[in-house]
Amino acid sequence: YYLAEEPEEEVEVTLTFLDASGEEVRTFSRKPENEDDRKLPAKAGMNDFVWDLTYPPLQVPEGKMNYMGYAGGPVIIPGDYQVRLTMGDWSSTEPLTVQQDPRLSHVTEAQLVSLRDFGFQIRERISEAYQALETIAAVREQAKALAERAEEGGFGEELKAMADSMAAKLEAIEVELYQTKAESGQDMINFPPQLSNQLTYLYGRLAQAYGPPTAQERARLAELEEELADLLDGLQAILDTDLEGFNAKVRELGIGPIVIPRG
Repeated sequence: YYLAEEPEEEVEVTLTFLDASGEEVRTFSRKPENEDDRKLPAKAGMNDFVWDLTYPPLQVPEGKMNYMGYAGGPVIIPGDYQVRLTMGDWSSTEPLTVQQDPRLSHVTEAQLVSLRDFGFQIRERISEAYQALETIAAVREQAKALAERAEEGGFGEELKAMADSMAAKLEAIEVELYQTKAESGQDMINFPPQLSNQLTYLYGRLAQAYGPPTAQERARLAELEEELADLLDGLQAILDTDLEGFNAKVRELGIGPIVIPRG
């Protein structure tokens, strides 16, 4: 794409890919909100940008390792799309066609759609697991801080005992969701991958594939979804009982309750 002059710093420049109906598929900006996102070039003259033909990437929480490395989005299916360049109040939209790999002409559109949808299904489960991990961390940290504040304020150790008990229950869920001992990819050799690690492994195998998911892959996801549902139910039970009791005691002491982060 061509820019007659380099836009001023405060002017937003975006490149948006849309499907045939006009629904947004992916947007790139010269000032991305996420530092891991690709930065759109916006200099005077010709600018080159290569779309990797994927949907937005998986959002991995800070400090968490995405086992097997792939955190991108599912691959789009061949077909008609649009591309829109926007600079400030000006924009221009042009048609775009994504062609099927000619080496894989035996793969049908329906099979590619099923693969894309399967990738989104796995990604949704990973996101639920990551949200649970963020909830666990937030509740544990706030409970510890409130208990320490109560003890320093002369309210006794009752809150600390409640916080410790809740933290132990939360950790039991956490270690099933994520391999907390792993600090690098090599650590997965020494420590078994937990539920979220297994989901990301399955996601990494399929998100960039070019063919329908197999019956075995569907069966494996169903198993992992069942395990995840059980863990999320267990977490919710802790929030409904232990956390509610802890917050009730905090309110009684007039300190201030724990807030669960929004997803």
